[in-house]
Amino acid sequence: MTAVVALLEKVYPDGRSVYVTDASLRASHRALTTPPYDNIGLPYHAIDKTLMDATAKFNEGIATLSFALPSAGIVFEKGTRLRLAITGADKDNVVQRELNPPPTVTLYSGKGKLSKLSLPMVKSGTALKRYSGT
Repeated sequence: MTAVVALLEKVYPDGRSVYVTDASLRASHRALTTPPYDNIGLPYHAIDKTLMDATAKFNEGIATLSFALPSAGIVFEKGTRLRLAITGADKDNVVQRELNPPPTVTLYSGKGKLSKLSLPMVKSGTALKRYSGT
């Protein structure tokens, strides 16, 4: 039951960082399914034993994990950066029992790799439209 935690942070030019938002997902719950409601296209993970049993073990090849980070309205000033930190623990928010041996998680990035971060961006001063649910 490996937990994977994604933390999005704002990083200032001097190296200080500020928490923006986070999400966690148990690897055994990574299978995606169709939600029973309008989920505005976000990943939906049903906690379904049949679906979990049908999902390959986390240590058997490359696995895809999809997170929906909770929205956050934040301004990134010129010179600030985004940092996406991927961890296997968050002791204050996610219960994780000790695994022995500990799991190895490898992130694949670069040309032709599946890792990606998609964020909605809005130019400064642009009026936002509220999602109507239709």
